[in-house]
Amino acid sequence: MPNTPFTIQPGDLVFQQRARGDAGRAISQVYKGIYGWHINHVALCINDDSTLLEAVDPCVTTISLQDFCLQSEPVTSNMPTTFVGRLKPSLHHLIPKALVFAEEQSGLPYNISFSQEHDSWYCSELILEAFRFANDGEYVFQPSPMSFHDAETGRMLKWWQDYFDELGKPVPEGAPGSHPALLSRSEFLDIVYRFEATADKPEAHPAASVPLS
Repeated sequence: MPNTPFTIQPGDLVFQQRARGDAGRAISQVYKGIYGWHINHVALCINDDSTLLEAVDPCVTTISLQDFCLQSEPVTSNMPTTFVGRLKPSLHHLIPKALVFAEEQSGLPYNISFSQEHDSWYCSELILEAFRFANDGEYVFQPSPMSFHDAETGRMLKWWQDYFDELGKPVPEGAPGSHPALLSRSEFLDIVYRFEATADKPEAHPAASVPLS
């Protein structure tokens, strides 16, 4: 039976294990995503042309879905490296207002220190605040304590210690924040699709084919 065609929708969250070398691995080592998948990035679909908005270094910007998928790490261990989370139908009314907020942040700098000042953004932080704005100041996706420890060993990752030493700031362990992996596990999302990048285009695979354990 052929796969049902999939169309990404405005308001969809696109999660990814982006190929970012040691930095990307340091992000995905601190928390596991849904089904134990590795995740270090998330973006927001903002229109019917499959344009995504993402908070990346150096600033909040847009990217096509195809270009986004092509930045994924190669698929290993049957873990998808780009997949789509869709809000539960009861929350769809929040999407238009969330998109307005998110698009207004375009061009603002990347939040390199993961501070709470909201004059700069990291990826999941922007998503949380966009839907909080749309929900009249109440969080839809709850903040979580930030961690910079290896999820398996419980030890501080040297990469993060060196990173904050270079910034001249203490590691903000336990401070309120967010992480794309934890966002992927929200009860308010359904995981509806996954993508695998080929050499020149994203090849789509239905989420139903992904093992759920």
